[in-house]
Amino acid sequence: MLTTGVYSNGDLAGNYAGFKFYLDTFHEVKIGDEIIPPIIRREGTRWIVDPDRDTPELLKPFTSEHLDEAYNPSLHVFSVELLRKRLRDMCAS
Repeated sequence: MLTTGVYSNGDLAGNYAGFKFYLDTFHEVKIGDEIIPPIIRREGTRWIVDPDRDTPELLKPFTSEHLDEAYNPSLHVFSVELLRKRLRDMCAS
C-alpha cells in the first residue's frame, strides 16, 4: 500500500488461497463446510499424489469470486499525483 497506494483485497484473497493450497499439500484443510484431504499422502515408505486428488479439479476449491477485483474491489489510498510527488522526493534523497 505504501508503494502503490492500493490496498488490494484480491491480492489478499489470493495470498490466503495460496496458503491454504500449500497447507493442503500434506495436511487436510477446511474450506467453507468442506474438509479436503491432503494432495500428497504416504503409501508404505513412499509419498504419492493421492489419485482421488490428481484431477483437473485440483485447484477448484481454492478459487472464488474473491480473487476478482470486480467483486472484491481494491481500496485506493493515494492519488496518482501524490504518489508521484512522494516518489520524486524519495529519489532525491
